[in-house]
Amino acid sequence: ATVRRQIEDFGHFADADEVIVVLNHVTIDGRLRTLHLLADAYGPDRRVTGPDNIPAWTPAP
Repeated sequence: ATVRRQIEDFGHFADADEVIVVLNHVTIDGRLRTLHLLADAYGPDRRVTGPDNIPAWTPAP
Protein backbone atom coordinates (compact mmCIF):
# COMPACT_ATOMS: atom_id res chain seq x y z
CA ALA A 1 0.00 0.00 0.00
CA THR A 2 2.95 2.32 0.58
CA VAL A 3 4.03 2.30 -3.09
CA ARG A 4 0.54 3.10 -4.31
CA ARG A 5 0.06 5.82 -1.70
CA GLN A 6 3.39 7.46 -2.58
CA ILE A 7 2.60 7.45 -6.31
CA GLU A 8 -0.89 8.84 -5.74
CA ASP A 9 0.40 11.47 -3.28
CA PHE A 10 2.95 12.60 -5.86
CA GLY A 11 0.23 12.77 -8.52
CA HIS A 12 -1.87 15.00 -6.27
CA PHE A 13 1.16 17.14 -5.37
CA ALA A 14 2.03 17.61 -9.05
CA ASP A 15 -1.65 18.20 -9.91
CA ALA A 16 -1.25 15.50 -12.57
CA ASP A 17 -3.95 13.49 -14.31
CA GLU A 18 -1.49 10.65 -14.91
CA VAL A 19 1.81 9.50 -13.46
CA ILE A 20 4.30 7.78 -15.74
CA VAL A 21 6.76 5.42 -14.07
CA VAL A 22 10.16 5.04 -15.74
CA LEU A 23 12.18 1.93 -14.96
CA ASN A 24 15.66 3.44 -14.98
CA HIS A 25 17.41 1.13 -12.53
CA VAL A 26 20.83 0.04 -13.79
CA THR A 27 20.19 -3.70 -13.40
CA ILE A 28 17.48 -5.95 -14.77
CA ASP A 29 16.84 -7.23 -11.24
CA GLY A 30 16.20 -3.66 -10.09
CA ARG A 31 13.76 -3.07 -12.94
CA LEU A 32 11.96 -6.33 -12.19
CA ARG A 33 11.72 -5.35 -8.52
CA THR A 34 10.07 -2.08 -9.55
CA LEU A 35 7.59 -3.95 -11.76
CA HIS A 36 6.78 -6.36 -8.92
CA LEU A 37 6.13 -3.46 -6.53
CA LEU A 38 3.86 -1.78 -9.08
CA ALA A 39 2.03 -5.05 -9.78
CA ASP A 40 1.44 -5.56 -6.06
CA ALA A 41 0.14 -1.99 -5.72
CA TYR A 42 -2.01 -1.92 -8.87
CA GLY A 43 -2.77 -5.58 -9.60
CA PRO A 44 -6.03 -6.82 -11.18
CA ASP A 45 -7.81 -6.86 -7.81
CA ARG A 46 -6.89 -3.18 -7.28
CA ARG A 47 -8.10 -1.55 -10.49
CA VAL A 48 -7.99 2.20 -10.75
CA THR A 49 -11.15 3.88 -11.98
CA GLY A 50 -11.56 7.24 -13.63
CA PRO A 51 -14.06 9.93 -12.65
CA ASP A 52 -16.87 8.13 -14.48
CA ASN A 53 -16.06 4.86 -12.66
CA ILE A 54 -14.68 3.25 -15.84
CA PRO A 55 -11.45 1.27 -15.29
CA ALA A 56 -8.46 3.41 -16.22
CA TRP A 57 -6.24 0.34 -16.35
CA THR A 58 -7.17 -3.13 -17.46
CA PRO A 59 -4.69 -6.02 -17.41
CA ALA A 60 -3.89 -7.76 -20.67
CA PRO A 61 -5.76 -11.05 -21.24
